[in-house]
Amino acid sequence: MNKIKVVLFGRHANRTPMAYNSYRSLFSKYVDFVSSPYDADVVVLGYSVDMAGLENSIDELLVKRPQLKFAVISEEP
Repeated sequence: MNKIKVVLFGRHANRTPMAYNSYRSLFSKYVDFVSSPYDADVVVLGYSVDMAGLENSIDELLVKRPQLKFAVISEEP
């Protein structure tokens, strides 16, 4: 099984459960964390406003990675 490549992106990336080492060990069976959206299968944001950080490169990014997915996963309910 191939692992999903995930990048934690944006100013609020530290607000997603995937940012915590204790949870990363749980995700590590299924996820490889990468450092760039250009290497990722999924871009995980901690807050929707962080999409603004991609607005200058989103078209280019989606041309290079047309199957790229985005998810906002917050630690807050």
